Amino acid sequence: TYGSLQFNSVISPSVTMNLSYGFHSQNVDIGLFSTISDTSYNSYFYRYNDTLTYRSEGFSRLVDARQGGGSKIANAHRFAASVHWRPDNAMSLTVGLQLELQSSETKTDEGISSRRQSQHTNTYSQGTYNWFERTVEEKHLLWTFTTEVTTIRIPVVLQWHATEWLDAMIGVSRSMASWDIKDVTLAVINLRDQQSSNGNEFKENFGERYTMPRERVSDVSTAALFGLTARPSDLFNIRLLVTPNIVDDFEGSHIQDLRWWLSFQLTP
Repeated sequence: TYGSLQFNSVISPSVTMNLSYGFHSQNVDIGLFSTISDTSYNSYFYRYNDTLTYRSEGFSRLVDARQGGGSKIANAHRFAASVHWRPDNAMSLTVGLQLELQSSETKTDEGISSRRQSQHTNTYSQGTYNWFERTVEEKHLLWTFTTEVTTIRIPVVLQWHATEWLDAMIGVSRSMASWDIKDVTLAVINLRDQQSSNGNEFKENFGERYTMPRERVSDVSTAALFGLTARPSDLFNIRLLVTPNIVDDFEGSHIQDLRWWLSFQLTP
């Protein structure tokens, strides 16, 4: 679902103002399914001077089946305003402000049935050591992942008609963005049966909550725009466009990337 509103006003013969609002909303269904079956063996043998012998053998197996679903709900709101000033036919100046608010929430419910088993036998000259572990688990993972993004942009564009054969354009856009991220998983464990050489443990109908540290990230960047259009004749023109992107980080301000385009247009 999306929509927009726009308002244009002529303040004076040389000044116009534009206001706009747009929104976008989506609801996406998510399906989850996976299955894993893995078995591994290992064996190691070592002998030194026919007196010291060491042998190790191991076995492990994993069977994991998962199935579930969920949804992702995302909303975006964009507010924009701009003022266009044209004092004469040779120059125009545009100043804008844009505020964008984005939010999303992803929720899933994933049923998991897993079987894990491992066994090791270590044989020394002095004796043999056996160790095993076996775990059966039935559970549901309830995952919630939310993000909130706020972006502010301030663009300024100056256009100048220098002569009949030369036009120039200079633009600067300052962008400031911040992210707020939350990641929480609730494990609803119906059954957990653990058997090992150290003893047995059986538990059912309990929960475990895993919360990632709340993450806040900000980013500040400046994009510039430089353009020239030369018209040596009515049939031929040359355009040059340069767009450096400057970012601010813990090391200071530096150019992240620099792009340029050069075009030639011939009109017979």
